[in-house]
Amino acid sequence: MDLSDVFVHDNTDVVVLMTMHKSQDGVAGYASCGKYDDSNRCIVGNFNWCPDQVDVTNTLDTNVIQYERSTFLHEVMHVLGCCSGDQFIDENGAQRGSGNRPYEDTNYDTGADGFSKAVRMFTSERVLKTARTQWGCEDLQGVPLEDVPLGAGSHWEARVLGSEVMSYGSGSGEQYLSDITLAYLEDSGHFIASRNYFTGDQFTPNNNVYLDNYTYAKGGRLLEATGAGISKGSITAIAEFFGWAESRDVGVAKIRSPGHLRWGSKRGCDFFEKRPQVAWDSTYICESNTEAGCTGDNRMSARCSIRQWSVGSQFSCLRSGNCPTSNSQTPDLPFEYRYLDESAVNGGYNDAMDYVPVRVGYSNCLDKKPLTSGSQGVAGNASIDFSGLFGM
Repeated sequence: MDLSDVFVHDNTDVVVLMTMHKSQDGVAGYASCGKYDDSNRCIVGNFNWCPDQVDVTNTLDTNVIQYERSTFLHEVMHVLGCCSGDQFIDENGAQRGSGNRPYEDTNYDTGADGFSKAVRMFTSERVLKTARTQWGCEDLQGVPLEDVPLGAGSHWEARVLGSEVMSYGSGSGEQYLSDITLAYLEDSGHFIASRNYFTGDQFTPNNNVYLDNYTYAKGGRLLEATGAGISKGSITAIAEFFGWAESRDVGVAKIRSPGHLRWGSKRGCDFFEKRPQVAWDSTYICESNTEAGCTGDNRMSARCSIRQWSVGSQFSCLRSGNCPTSNSQTPDLPFEYRYLDESAVNGGYNDAMDYVPVRVGYSNCLDKKPLTSGSQGVAGNASIDFSGLFGM
């Protein structure tokens, strides 16, 4: 049966076919591209949302809304090509080949206090510029991709990106869309993200250098703040009152882009390149189960979560099925991942975070407290509109 005349979508950039079929336990969803155009951009994709992971009871709970919007956006970003780098094109519109990939497979080159494992580093221009600028590390090799077997090579490394929407660090902070994912989409050659220009208001050949001429206008949290009296304007007013700025002697507020990187912001190279038990302080790492505090991004009330692990031999991969770093200590944690008095089995809540014990958020400080009755939810869980994400 020829369906070409049945499903016609004029003036449409991409069509996403959504299904809801059960999958393996714990998987919220999966997505892929089914058809590319001549420039290697996805034009038809599929997103399956696993129904057992959808909360149909607490539909007005702000935490639930944030989580489910994050799942939706995460999978649609996969349809658009994030974050494997396989669909990148060059300035002439040709697919970037094996000698011109936007990543490199290498080893952490960080000395005795770093990790001794293979890693896929993303090195495209805007991605690397975002990370170096916002993390405060001008010598950064690249942005590492996730290495846990499920999802290796197609997500940002959770240990360094935290709760970013294309990371597996959900729970380590407020989920948000970052500048680094928007930079990825622009670097791919297929998209132009919505921008704030420093001078002028439009794309021109002489007004097109990222962070010199513009930054991103979209990104950040996936739900308007629901706490009373909290708004972008009130936060800006507080910043101006205290004279907060990137440089203290300037004395004026530094208003960041909505998707400015939060996890490890301005922490310097050691935070990202060395092992957390060496380079992280108590803002990020914790030591006692259920210890109260805040998530590392200071967005959520949280508690330290520690559990026991059994780790297989193939625990670190460049891509699915390509796992050159093995665990000689199996079923115990590898030596580099022992953060709690050298415990061989105790680690944080999440293997994608490299087992680092961190506090896990349960209540967002910008929202109403967690629901105890239907009357405390947001006014309505209307569909989120991502239409303004792209545009010249």
